[in-house]
Amino acid sequence: MKGTPSKGKRSGKKTHVICRRCGGHTYHAQHKECATCGFGATKKIRRYSWQNKRFFGAFKGINLKRLAPKSAKGRGNRDRT
Repeated sequence: MKGTPSKGKRSGKKTHVICRRCGGHTYHAQHKECATCGFGATKKIRRYSWQNKRFFGAFKGINLKRLAPKSAKGRGNRDRT
């Protein structure tokens, strides 16, 4: 079965616990590896280029910290000049 009965078997178990390095609730207890910072798998902090904010295109030269949250994500009204 793959519906409700099998979902009940997952109750009471913790897959992720608090990470010692980043403090997030993303350290996998069985795999001994953090999903956020990579603790347990690598000495370097887990980081990818796609995690960076966008500093080109429509938001070039705009301070993203001063924008409204929806505008910073690319939604809402933009200045089209």
